[in-house]
Amino acid sequence: LTNDIRLSTGEDRTITVYVKDCNLNVVNVAGATAYLTVKDQDNATTTILQKSTAVAGQGAIGVAASGELIFYLVPADTSALYPTQYVYDVFIVMSNGKKYEVLKGKFILGQTIYS
Repeated sequence: LTNDIRLSTGEDRTITVYVKDCNLNVVNVAGATAYLTVKDQDNATTTILQKSTAVAGQGAIGVAASGELIFYLVPADTSALYPTQYVYDVFIVMSNGKKYEVLKGKFILGQTIYS
């Protein structure tokens, strides 16, 4: 599944993702750790921004039985980034150690305009 994220530099944003399997059944994410990763391009090895549900203030598992993942972007995360199009992905490491890509798309960062 592909879904773009659009925001302006220095903007607060809470991103909520719901995990489902290939048959669209909800996946219980209890005990899992999820990551939101932003890079310059798909195959880049350097991460520009990463959030984890395992780090307080970066993200959290919401209602585990509903497959809910929550990531928190704060102004400091994007205020120094150049406004352009990046890519992101959300992946999850289940309690059994298996890793799955949940979501990916464009991370479109616009310039904040102050009036």
